[in-house]
Amino acid sequence: MTIPRRASPTPGQRRSPLSVALGRLPEAITRIEHAAQLDPLSAQVHSTFGRILYRARKFDEAIVRLNRAIELEPRNPQAYGRVGDVYDQMGKYADALAFYEKSRALMGNPESGGSRMARVYARMGRVSESRQMVKSLGDGYGFAEVYAALGDKDMAFRLLFKTVEERSDWHIFIKADPPFESLHSDPRWKELIGRMNLPTD
Repeated sequence: MTIPRRASPTPGQRRSPLSVALGRLPEAITRIEHAAQLDPLSAQVHSTFGRILYRARKFDEAIVRLNRAIELEPRNPQAYGRVGDVYDQMGKYADALAFYEKSRALMGNPESGGSRMARVYARMGRVSESRQMVKSLGDGYGFAEVYAALGDKDMAFRLLFKTVEERSDWHIFIKADPPFESLHSDPRWKELIGRMNLPTD
């Protein structure tokens, strides 16, 4: 087994998430690709690369990078969760749930990833199960994704505006996150992005 080498993040690795947040996905890919060339044995670099490709809607390429991250660091729950997110967007719901379960097992927390699983159930049409999970687990950024999947735009926006107001770290990637695509045509979307001082185009 290849032992992953941990190194300090390169400038490309540090700056690529900012490019993603601003909606500059080609720039983000260029930056993280350079980081991967400099540090090809970094599981974190490959995981970040996979996440950026996911947000760029390059799902097949994202799977390759995330699988490489898992190969380098098999017990990293984050990478498994990210693979699940990609499979969710590809419509491979059973695979998505399997990877979420693996992530949950590695974290040792039976409630971790609940919003992700609820989102998949919503997309599968298992609406009652999805709503029950939301009811039992709470609210927040992840659950905004669930409500978007359920078609409840009012609640999705309510949670997103709340997240922005609370300055949660998670909200910076709202513009690029695939689960929110169904909200882009709503006039509230531009208002939300504007409150974050991000470009609205």
